[in-house]
Amino acid sequence: MIIKIMALFYLSLNLHYNNSDMPDKYVILFALGAMVCWGCGDFFIQKMTKRMGNFAALAWINFIGCLVLLPLALKDFYLIQG
Repeated sequence: MIIKIMALFYLSLNLHYNNSDMPDKYVILFALGAMVCWGCGDFFIQKMTKRMGNFAALAWINFIGCLVLLPLALKDFYLIQG
């Protein structure tokens, strides 16, 4: 059932996708890169929670994430000011 839903979702996306935009080899490469990064993140989060505890690891992950994403948010901050 899930495969059918994913196939229908892919087909609905494919209607708006121009094949000349990005070759399939790049899509596969980016998907594999995302898979590796996700796995590394899970691995290091597991190590961090075993060493520090759940709450401390969550606090550090959020702090580092905010530091990384803050420049991007500040660059576009004018868009949310009314």
